Amino acid sequence: MKILITSNSCWNIYNYRLDLIKFLIKEGHELIIACPKDNFFKKINKLNCKFIFHKFNNKSLSILENFILVINYLRIFIEHKPNLSISYTLKPNIFSSLVSKILGVNHITNITGLGSFYLSGGIKRILYFLLFKYTNSKKNSFLFQNKYDYRLFLKKKIIEKHKGVVLPGSGVKI
Repeated sequence: MKILITSNSCWNIYNYRLDLIKFLIKEGHELIIACPKDNFFKKINKLNCKFIFHKFNNKSLSILENFILVINYLRIFIEHKPNLSISYTLKPNIFSSLVSKILGVNHITNITGLGSFYLSGGIKRILYFLLFKYTNSKKNSFLFQNKYDYRLFLKKKIIEKHKGVVLPGSGVKI
């Protein structure tokens, strides 16, 4: 199976997703990782997977910058034709799930914590919840790191109960 993983940094991939990636490669899956390049690239470059680097500003609310990010994801999806897309972190969660929905690709959205965007409140939070609700599709599943975020998504009617699962954690070896 061809799997596309999107995240906001190589640092995130190295520190939290490395074991998952190694497992998926060992199981014979073809992996493509799309994220901005940073100092941790050298540490993950040795993995047997394809890397696609693209720039984006995590904090930007610019319509133009976010539109360019969607176009970049659209290009990546069309060129590489993944069977499954897995996303981590806020912007990749929203925009790669949007592209997955448009192209009919199975997608797993990982909510590791709502963090600063939720605490910021106001129009920004409303906009993000609307985007999460819009990008949800029949082919999208949600994995949550804590029950509070899961309950909030249920309460806001972003997902139905059967679409989300609370995990005991990911990315940290105990």
